[in-house]
Amino acid sequence: MIEETVRRALEEDIGSGDVTSLACVPEDLRAHGRFLAREPMIVAGLDLLREIYRQRGGVDDLAVLKRDGDRCAAGDVLATVRGRARTLLECERVALNFLQRLSGVATSARGFADAVLGTNCRVLDTRKTTPGLRALEKRAAAAGGVTNHRMGLFDAVLIKNNHIAAAGGVRQALENARGAGLPVEIEVRTREELRQALEAGAEHLLLDNLTPEEARKWVREIGGRAKVELSGGIDLSNVRAYAEAGADYVSAGAITHSARAMDISFRLELEKADNPSFRRPGPIANRPQDAILPHKIDLERVRGEFPGRIVHYPTLDSTMRAAAGLGAEAIGAVVLADEQTAGQGRHGHGWHSEAGAGIYCSIVMKPAPLQTLALGLAAADAIAQSTGVVCDLRWPNDVMAGAKKVAGILVQLVDGAAIAGIGINVNQSAFPVELAGEATSLRMASRPRRF
Repeated sequence: MIEETVRRALEEDIGSGDVTSLACVPEDLRAHGRFLAREPMIVAGLDLLREIYRQRGGVDDLAVLKRDGDRCAAGDVLATVRGRARTLLECERVALNFLQRLSGVATSARGFADAVLGTNCRVLDTRKTTPGLRALEKRAAAAGGVTNHRMGLFDAVLIKNNHIAAAGGVRQALENARGAGLPVEIEVRTREELRQALEAGAEHLLLDNLTPEEARKWVREIGGRAKVELSGGIDLSNVRAYAEAGADYVSAGAITHSARAMDISFRLELEKADNPSFRRPGPIANRPQDAILPHKIDLERVRGEFPGRIVHYPTLDSTMRAAAGLGAEAIGAVVLADEQTAGQGRHGHGWHSEAGAGIYCSIVMKPAPLQTLALGLAAADAIAQSTGVVCDLRWPNDVMAGAKKVAGILVQLVDGAAIAGIGINVNQSAFPVELAGEATSLRMASRPRRF
């Protein structure tokens, strides 16, 4: 279903080809892009990115940094992608259409779910969805925190006034419907229909187009003999009042049919040496430690020698988030960035790790005992081999050059994988006053030596 939905969307937009990109963008030009939230939202639809890029091909790396249902702030990076510039450009609109629409549904759903917190009432979605997108919109609604009602006319029975009339009455409609072997719900509009439905053993009643006060009286009369669902004209302004009327459920078509598209953008950067908007940082000095900075490494050669997957970004919010987005199936993969705008540290600390100053990477690993210690020893050994700087470890996660920290290790368990973040200070010549007594870099630690 999802595969076909994506195929149709791509075919509708791209057709025989993106003529603008074909005319203006060189075939071998590479690029990387970021999907950014530009307002607070509940995000949904991120799993579609993998299918979109799978169908088009030409993508080297995709890192999904959030999960459906996550609450995102303005400025949060939702996903990053790297590959052929033509592919990223031709898929941009389809990807954004899905993300903006489905995040809008999820955000709307969260508003309804939050509005009834503290009551015993659950919010249901409806079949009032965009044609062809029902499965996706219902998944987005569930990610936002509401409960999916029936998917279509095939998976539950909902008897309304026309069905009652055609069947010959409430009792007959209920008896006929029970033969389907599916959940049965019946709408009642009068006290007489209510009496007949309860006498016939109805388990789920639908009350439509009542005021909250009228609903309260009906619920009191039903007295727990059946589950009660309220519908009709329910929106964010009144859903709390209906929930407090004592209903078991309220259903709201507004969750899907009135959800607005959220503001999400796609930022593209071309990876071309003569493109002035793409600048790789240069080394500060011609010293041995410069050769281990990410932008100085011959990644193509390393990829040929390294058994795992290497994902490299010139700039990224957090290599740990990107690595977590690869999933447990990517054991052995390494995410490497020249710059981190929101690197992760212990106790939730965040860091801006400047380009040209250090190594910022994360590895997807199988969980193991003493993993942080083992990684610290490996980092210390690699530093010694590369630069001659001898390091020790300080429990639990610091690599020390002398009495100062030169590298840090952070391991987090995510969905069965150990995400190991490693940050090494390489090229700094000074630190802020508040860190000067605690931190050093390979450049500073090797000053006494003359290379």
